[in-house]
Amino acid sequence: MLTQQLEPLIEKLMERHKTGILYPGEFGYVSLASRLISEEISNWFEANGVIKKIPKLSAQTWVRRHCPDWVIAALNQRLNN
Repeated sequence: MLTQQLEPLIEKLMERHKTGILYPGEFGYVSLASRLISEEISNWFEANGVIKKIPKLSAQTWVRRHCPDWVIAALNQRLNN
C-alpha cells in the first residue's frame, strides 16, 4: 500500500524527470516510481559523499509496502532544491 506521504513526491519526481504522469493503480506506476526513487536516492547518497546505489527492487518494496521516513526526508530534500 502506498503511503500518503509518498504519492505527492512520486508525482513531483515524474514531473521533474518529464515522464508521463501515472497514478497509483495504473499500469507501469510501480515500475516507473521505483526507478525514479532508486535514481534520486542514489544521487542523494552521492551528493552526500556516499557511494551507494539503491537497487530498484528495494525502491519497489518501498512503493508497494512501506517507505522509511529517511527516504521521504531525502526525497523532500532533493525535490525542494
